[in-house]
Amino acid sequence: MPPKPSVQNKSDSLDDETFYREIIKPIEPAVRSYILNKYGSFIDIEDVMQESVIQYFKSRSKVSDARAYLFVTARNLSVNRIRKEKGVIWECFDHREDLEMFDEMMSVDELASRNNEIEILRDAVRSLPKKCQAIFVMRKFKEMSYKEIGKKLGISKHSISTQISIGLSKCARYMDKHGRD
Repeated sequence: MPPKPSVQNKSDSLDDETFYREIIKPIEPAVRSYILNKYGSFIDIEDVMQESVIQYFKSRSKVSDARAYLFVTARNLSVNRIRKEKGVIWECFDHREDLEMFDEMMSVDELASRNNEIEILRDAVRSLPKKCQAIFVMRKFKEMSYKEIGKKLGISKHSISTQISIGLSKCARYMDKHGRD
């Protein structure tokens, strides 16, 4: 694959809106896909993307490669959010794997493996107790806020947080038991 052209020289002469439309927006689908594939539904991808773009614009004058910056920033934000949500220290990620994020094409084996993992995740969510499943789906898949969920179900933020933690834990165990790598 030929190297991607540098966007820094071009970015210096563009206003923010044009730069976003011409440089950032075409990169976003690849970054979203990377985050979804690496961290699954445990991450609010929209929040990570928005924060990554904001951080990029704050550092734009110092960044030489917008694509690499967005990938690395999105990865770091995702890891930090998982750490915070789970309340555990994760083992260091093998950053050599992150070099693969620049490959936009997947092999048939990778695609089949990903589809299998998605099916296992669906089964894991279906195996949750009904109340836990409803809360988990509203938060992680429908991206509803704690406030929206609480209002809809008439429960506290603490109950929602507890049910999401239970859901994450049970889904992880289910996926480990049923073949997640």
